[in-house]
Amino acid sequence: ELSGFTDAVLSFDGTEEIVFTVKSNRDWRLSRGESNWIDLIPNQGKAGRDMTVRIVVEPNRSSERRGSVSFTAGNHRESIEVTQQESPVIAELKVSGVEDNRIVFAAETTDAFSFFVEGNVDWTAGTEALDWAEIVPLSGAAGEKVEVTVTPQPNKGREREGMLTI
Repeated sequence: ELSGFTDAVLSFDGTEEIVFTVKSNRDWRLSRGESNWIDLIPNQGKAGRDMTVRIVVEPNRSSERRGSVSFTAGNHRESIEVTQQESPVIAELKVSGVEDNRIVFAAETTDAFSFFVEGNVDWTAGTEALDWAEIVPLSGAAGEKVEVTVTPQPNKGREREGMLTI
């Protein structure tokens, strides 16, 4: 008899577990197939001894994953599916080559200014009141260090400002 041996969805961080009880009149065994991220504690038992079993999972650092756990006692076999949720992505962006989050150009300069953006997620840049400057590129892919170049048009008038948000 298996009490609590049911399909389950577990969190990505590996803090949850499945706990169930085995009551069998035969020696029994649990197997996880190719799912090496699943641990079975214990993974076997003797006939006539009630035993509490824990299914624990390692933390998941990527997308959702599925595996199965099989119980076998003599000719009796049952399986459940264990699904572990995907890891949430916490966006991390690093901007290098810009001091104090400001880029300042002399009034009549058209010299380009470059800086770098890299992150663990795809990113895009938005502009506000920057029609007086060309910014290339305005996006980048996760894992790439991208050089961003800002080229101003000459200014013969009043001071101008704009916002570049990544």
